[in-house]
Amino acid sequence: MYVRDGSLVKRRKPFILVAFETKPPGGLTLVYQCNSVLLRYYIGTSMKPNRNDSERRQARAEEALCEAIISLETVEECLSFFKDLCTPAELQALVDRWQVVEYLEKGLPYRKIHDLTGVSVTTIGRVARFLSDGYGGYRTAIRRTTNLQSH
Repeated sequence: MYVRDGSLVKRRKPFILVAFETKPPGGLTLVYQCNSVLLRYYIGTSMKPNRNDSERRQARAEEALCEAIISLETVEECLSFFKDLCTPAELQALVDRWQVVEYLEKGLPYRKIHDLTGVSVTTIGRVARFLSDGYGGYRTAIRRTTNLQSH
């Protein structure tokens, strides 16, 4: 079984992912398999078991959320919205990731960022990967917030 860019390339239903191994050539990560009934149950159960949304409906819901966010006009409105939308832990996770972006842009090593923020090195690596090879959202936000600060 292999994982590429966080996506499962091949998976047989009764097995689950347990641990990641070293990266062989080609950028694929070898993954161990386990046939545990209990673990299989938790992996096979989605976080929202009653959610039967189609991909199209999910995309529309994501767009509606984004429209709501960009409709907000001030930092105060945005903060109020996110405090209503997110649990304190979810909001803190978003704030932590944005802090990690700032430190990565300054060229700080992962361990130093971890010491400053308490964010795991794994999460720092994920942020770094999306900063360089993601969808461009971090880059757009960096560019726009830098432009705002320079005026």
